[in-house]
Amino acid sequence: MCETMDDTPNIRELYEMILTLSDKNNKLEKKLEELTAISGIKKKLPVKEWLDQHYADTNTYDTFLNSLVITTKHYNYVTEYDYIEGIIMVIKEIMPIADDTIFPIKSFDKKNNTFFIKRSDGWGVMLNDELGRLIVTIEKKIMGHFVSWQQSNIHKIHSDRYSEEYTATLQKVIGGNFKKDAAYIKIRKFLFKYVNINMKNIIPFEFV
Repeated sequence: MCETMDDTPNIRELYEMILTLSDKNNKLEKKLEELTAISGIKKKLPVKEWLDQHYADTNTYDTFLNSLVITTKHYNYVTEYDYIEGIIMVIKEIMPIADDTIFPIKSFDKKNNTFFIKRSDGWGVMLNDELGRLIVTIEKKIMGHFVSWQQSNIHKIHSDRYSEEYTATLQKVIGGNFKKDAAYIKIRKFLFKYVNINMKNIIPFEFV
């Protein structure tokens, strides 16, 4: 009987045991939450809601296009590398990857072929004609540089060499060396990867 009494913990010891068990239980619950998130059981979150929260200060798509500046350097990309590669190089410069907060366009790996843009009422799915506006805006501004180049070389108009250069340059500027649909698809594919946000790095949310 005395030996049994000696083995029985006192109140203080019982209290410490309960604290230890409680701490272990909390750690196990936290670990379970982490494993649950990794296993793919995640809270559903609309893409629009997430973008509105994390990119609230991004300028609207319209503001971005209206303030777009295409320089002579950008124009030279097109005349040197041709339409598709030139436009892609321009996009990389006007939307530097180092600061994606200025991008009014986003895409997600599990939302294939879908872009999201910032409008005055927040983020939403981008329509095909809205994506086309980006390409057309760049194209028009590139054409403006071509017109300036043409005017500065008007004195060469009767030169065969100039005529050849003029035709070759114009073809690059207007994308004449490619079918329009094919050029659009290539630029779209590049842009999707360029502005993509990898959802695997965003835990514990799954976008809907």
